[in-house]
Amino acid sequence: AEGPEAEGPSASHGKEHQSFMSPQERIKETDDYKRADEEEWNRRNEVIRQQSLRAKLIREKKREQNLRVEKQKESNLRIEKRLLELKTQLSASKKQVEEADTLRPKIRSHLNRVLMGSKYFPVVAQRLGLTKTSGPHSEAELTKVYRKALLKYHPDRASRTSTLKEKVYNEEVFKVLQTAFKAFKH
Repeated sequence: AEGPEAEGPSASHGKEHQSFMSPQERIKETDDYKRADEEEWNRRNEVIRQQSLRAKLIREKKREQNLRVEKQKESNLRIEKRLLELKTQLSASKKQVEEADTLRPKIRSHLNRVLMGSKYFPVVAQRLGLTKTSGPHSEAELTKVYRKALLKYHPDRASRTSTLKEKVYNEEVFKVLQTAFKAFKH
């Protein structure tokens, strides 16, 4: 039982199959070709994987750049908003200074009438109503009156709750008190 029948139908089929294969197809069936083919597929897959990683890095960099741009835009908006607030405050401040400058001569004139031109501190204190009696006062009492008056008329303390007219009045009284007390001490 030798020959094609002894090998069985599948063996003869395999030989027939090989006999119909071209030489190129026979090379594809060799182990070296299969190993080289597998290496080529692995190399191509690695190239694709590397390209995918590069594309992913590029997308992440773009995302980060977009986030930075958005943060910069938000920061610029905050800066513009703050700048507008400051411009508004500056405008209001300029307007207030102009109003104060129009009030100042009237208030100085009023103070000159009340003080009757006096620059002597005991007289100034009495005419502004800072001392109770018109009699002579000791230097210590006048210093105490001066310090209380400075606290009362100090521009920074009165500026929070006062009207503009009161602020300007306090500034002018403060200046008069300082000048008169300096002259009194020397």
